[in-house]
Amino acid sequence: MILEPLSTYVSESETLDYESINALLTIFDNVKDHLSIVGRDYRYRQVNRAYERAFEVSRNNIIGKTIWDIFGDDIFQNVIKPKLDLCFSGEEVVYRQEFQFPGYSGTRYMEVRYHPIFTCNATGRESVGAVVVSGHDLTLMKKTTDQLNDLARIDALTGLPNRHAIKEGIERFEEDYLQHGQEYTLMFMDLDDFKIINDLHGHKIGDEILHVLGERFRNCFRKDELIGRYGGDEFLAIIPSALDDLEVKRFKERLISDIERPVNVVGHVIKPRISIGAAVVPRDGSGLDVLLEKADKAMYEHKASKSRRS
Repeated sequence: MILEPLSTYVSESETLDYESINALLTIFDNVKDHLSIVGRDYRYRQVNRAYERAFEVSRNNIIGKTIWDIFGDDIFQNVIKPKLDLCFSGEEVVYRQEFQFPGYSGTRYMEVRYHPIFTCNATGRESVGAVVVSGHDLTLMKKTTDQLNDLARIDALTGLPNRHAIKEGIERFEEDYLQHGQEYTLMFMDLDDFKIINDLHGHKIGDEILHVLGERFRNCFRKDELIGRYGGDEFLAIIPSALDDLEVKRFKERLISDIERPVNVVGHVIKPRISIGAAVVPRDGSGLDVLLEKADKAMYEHKASKSRRS
């Protein structure tokens, strides 16, 4: 059924016996990747079984149709055509893109390769007569990679973004400030005397407290705000607006009220304490190092003021 269309792409200077051609056709039709051959008119010359399954259309209803008939004009014009035209000029093209296929549930992440098929005319001049398109499904690999990347950015004890993720977040906020003038506030938080809790009750109890506080911190901030564990007993938050002194004061009071509620862990009732410092962009400068220095200083001033009152 597919012998005649494929045989047209064999150069006249080459001779293949029937067995060789039949072997190539069997391989083409049974490869798990989506395979198709597309002419310069953007019409399908051939597809394999995997292609049929992906689109839930028989090859007889695909061959002869244009790519936009199958994918739609938007994807054809903006994604496929520019790359096909580059391949028709003689270059091999490789790219990765998400697609939706009727034969699969959800979006599939594909690595697509366009390989030019060169043919010679009567004068011996070589040109690209068609393109072999292969689509390799990388969805599972991407999902696994994304999961590993997420795990690499999440603190295991609290479930909050870790130090690496926080730094990336601050870089995005800083870029937004430099490009669009979006001001923001950095909050630096430290659990008071947490080492004493670990020493008295053990690190297992300390870890349980961190887990509980991670959930409390998460509930204290909106989705457009960033909160994470910066390290040890330190937490850092970014608020996408420049808070004035009164707003900072109110924010600290609300945070202290939520975080310092007693924690019951394995029969131990422990009341955590927290000190908070803030740095506001652009009032206190910008950039991670500058803001951390300002917020850290303000945090220790808050901690010292509590010691003086006690």
